[in-house]
Amino acid sequence: MSTSITRLVLQGFKSFNRRTSIPLVKGFNIITGPNGSGKTVRGDAEVLLANGDLRPIKDIVEERLSSSSKIEKFEDGLLTYENPENLEVLGLNPKKMRIEKKRILAFIKRKGDKELYLLKTKSGKSIVATASHPVIVFEDEYIIPKRIIDLKVGDLIATPSNIKLDGKCLDIETKLEVPVNEDFARLLGYLIGDGYIGCNRIDFTNKDDELIKDVVRLCKKLGLNPRIWKSEKVKRVYCCSAKFYRLLCSLFELEKVSSETKQIPKVFLFANEKIVSSLLASLFDCDGYISKYNPEFEYSTKSKKLAYHVQFLLLRLGIISSIREKFKRATNSTQQKEKYYSIYVSGLENVRKLYEKIPLLSKEKVKRIETHLKKKIKPQRNVEDILPRDVNKIVKKLVKELGLEVKKLRKKYPILAAYVENRCYPTTNSMKNILPLFLDRIKEMERLKNTLRLEKNSLLEALFELKITKKDASKAIGLHENSITSNWTRFNPTPESLRKLKKFVEQEVKERLEESKRLIRILKTLLKSDIFWDKVVKIEKVAGEEWIYDLSIPDCHNFIANGIFVHNSNLVDAVCFVLGRTSAKSMRADRLHELIFHGNEKKKSADYAVVTLYLDNSKKVFPFEEEEIFITRKVNKSGVSVYKLNGKTVTREKILEVLSASRIYPNGYNIVLQGDVTQIIEMNPVERRFIIDEISGIAEYNDKKEKAQRDLAVVDEKLREAEIIISQKYDIFKKLEEERNAAIKFQNLQRQLLTLKASYAHKKMVVLEENLEKLEESLQKKLEELEKVNKDIERIEEELERRESETREVVEKLLDLSRMVKIEKEVSELRSRLLINKDRIDSHLREINRLESLIEKLEALEARKAEVAEIPRAVKAILDLKLRGVYGTVADLISVPEKYRVAIEVAAGPHLHDIVVENDEVAAYCIEYLRREKIGRATFIPLNKIKPVVFEGKEILERDGVIGVASKLIKYDVKFMRAMEFVFGNTLVVENLDVARAIG
Repeated sequence: MSTSITRLVLQGFKSFNRRTSIPLVKGFNIITGPNGSGKTVRGDAEVLLANGDLRPIKDIVEERLSSSSKIEKFEDGLLTYENPENLEVLGLNPKKMRIEKKRILAFIKRKGDKELYLLKTKSGKSIVATASHPVIVFEDEYIIPKRIIDLKVGDLIATPSNIKLDGKCLDIETKLEVPVNEDFARLLGYLIGDGYIGCNRIDFTNKDDELIKDVVRLCKKLGLNPRIWKSEKVKRVYCCSAKFYRLLCSLFELEKVSSETKQIPKVFLFANEKIVSSLLASLFDCDGYISKYNPEFEYSTKSKKLAYHVQFLLLRLGIISSIREKFKRATNSTQQKEKYYSIYVSGLENVRKLYEKIPLLSKEKVKRIETHLKKKIKPQRNVEDILPRDVNKIVKKLVKELGLEVKKLRKKYPILAAYVENRCYPTTNSMKNILPLFLDRIKEMERLKNTLRLEKNSLLEALFELKITKKDASKAIGLHENSITSNWTRFNPTPESLRKLKKFVEQEVKERLEESKRLIRILKTLLKSDIFWDKVVKIEKVAGEEWIYDLSIPDCHNFIANGIFVHNSNLVDAVCFVLGRTSAKSMRADRLHELIFHGNEKKKSADYAVVTLYLDNSKKVFPFEEEEIFITRKVNKSGVSVYKLNGKTVTREKILEVLSASRIYPNGYNIVLQGDVTQIIEMNPVERRFIIDEISGIAEYNDKKEKAQRDLAVVDEKLREAEIIISQKYDIFKKLEEERNAAIKFQNLQRQLLTLKASYAHKKMVVLEENLEKLEESLQKKLEELEKVNKDIERIEEELERRESETREVVEKLLDLSRMVKIEKEVSELRSRLLINKDRIDSHLREINRLESLIEKLEALEARKAEVAEIPRAVKAILDLKLRGVYGTVADLISVPEKYRVAIEVAAGPHLHDIVVENDEVAAYCIEYLRREKIGRATFIPLNKIKPVVFEGKEILERDGVIGVASKLIKYDVKFMRAMEFVFGNTLVVENLDVARAIG
């Protein structure tokens, strides 16, 4: 027996504000229209297309509508399904949590609301959309859409963690006459960073020599003629080329490029990763900054568009960044502060990715990054990749299902307790560390399942391992709750009870393993996902727009706009609703009242949602005489549901009972929701057979049969247990009677014992009172003796004080006498010293006279030395010319031992300032220069003209007091020998004047 839906009537349900009746004929029905069109974004939201283009949604929709041949109008807008170019977007597959290409099904434009909502995240991303527009969140183990109005600050929403493009997908017409390669990208990064693009010229200014050299190299490689201008602090590379200037203007699509209008050209925005890395490397070499203290990279720019372009390029490399607005002065300016956009790459892992994927040239920046990477820094929470709080619920479930004891694991896995208690956000790195714990425990449970035996100790050990109490196990197998705890310890269980317990344990292990593996699959999917969970930092109302836009995306129902996954997409939901489905989340809402129409600028929100479903009863499937029955469900803003059957109010159970006649269930597989087709396709044959059995009713029959058999087995077991318990109770009754008699006897003996204890205590008290009186008398005597002793002590102390006073007086007298003796001794010593000092004074006077005479001689010599040392002006002028062939003065070319210095200087006289030159031509040139400049005169010794003087009196050298010929006592270069022999060749050095007079 079968039936079919003939009509569906909706009012106030989701986007259906007015009462709408939808007829359904026999066969297949396709319903098209702006379903979910109330969920739209502002026109400036930039949508990332699968071909790599990044365009405002307004431009995409308007372009399609303007060229479409078939436009469908609805209540407050219009749409088209035409997509001849097969435009695709990148969307998130909610099952696999990976980014996939999806074709756009419809382009939607509707009248704007009076108010829109601005949502902003911690990383700097933002989106402006309607209140009911959903974004992607993770709740209750699933990726689900959640409306912006239902979000709160601190919630995590899904954004892309990386975007993979092949670098060849974008087809942009450009007038480039050079290849788009890594070298050109690197030069472009330099120009965007520290460059200036003026009329027919480009400039690059920096103080880093490595960067200057690299820019020069790149310019030459591109056929430019770079020139370098240097100043004290920086260097500037500039090139003049009208052709290259026009090329850059065409590339940037701007007539003039300034710091505010700088951006990444599209052709490079979607180039391959190597080209992107080269561009970012040179850009960061210029304006990047690495913190000394923390693993954090910062890049600042005045251009908002450039900031978001850089963030997008980092995302393409899998590097998470955030954007913050700052007010500051430029490094080359002293003017007032202006708004800048700073991009931050924070956390050790993100900085490591930046270091590995972006080849920085700046040695200082590279050194700082390497310093951070060498440190043992723990990943920072809220800086690294955090996960939604609901992941903690999964961890808690896993701990429970796997029977783990958190306290015992606290030392090895300290973060596990924090996750189980939901005290913090989980992070990707921590979850990767915890996951092996769960996997190892699953292996242990599988071993437990395989080694389980039909034996009491084996089963009890399994209960302990699974953390199942004996009380719960007893109830599960139909026994009294204390049977395993008490009876099994004294008696052996029946074979039937053992079989039931073994079956229960096996079933428990199987269910736990299945659930644990399912939860671990969710965790693994999250850890390998393409999602970065970004924290919401602001939600505020903003002014509305005349028109707002949306795209309809099949299957995944979301696309990337402004770097955020935004959801789009309600007739199947209405069918599930009226059939009595209780899970609001399965109908893509958090709570039932959220299914009610929320209103917009022109229409107020509905007070309730009501759906009526008409079913064919011509074959009398249902127990009613009518040819058609109808079921109605109404929900108000409090979330209270009212059910009606043929207009009469009934309970939900009554509705389910009637529907079951045609095997219609609100959660059955004969209702296929979004994503269910994909899920069914991915099932294995066994799982798919289960669905077929459920739809056909076989599963229901089997369930009822198994339930009846279980109930019968439980009754049988309880009867056998009752017989055992009765026999046990009789034995217990006899033991209780014996225990009662023993208890009465014990009570009598107890009363006698209390009487004896009281008598003994009284007697002991009398003895103690007598002892107390004796002690008090003895104490009084001792106090009197103590008083006498105290008086004697006072008398002795007075006598002692008097004796100490007398002793101090005697000591003072002795000290006075010793001081007088010491003074007399000192006087005697001073007299002796006085005599000695007089002798010394006489000796010193004589020495002073001798030194004064020596000083007079020394002053005369110093005066002579100063005359010799002073270089004439003409000589200095010649030396300053540094002419080739001018070797220097005689004084500069010789080295004299210190003991002969004065003698040599006296002997040489004015010849010390003679200038030694290579030849007479050099001498003539110098003389002409002195004459022309009227500087003065100088004596020159040309090496090619002078004749050395040879000392011939060898017998004189053998006399006493003769030291030697002056030319032999000095040191000089061999090539100056002729000049030295000329000056010193006939000069003797002797010990004193007497020797000189003797020689004559």
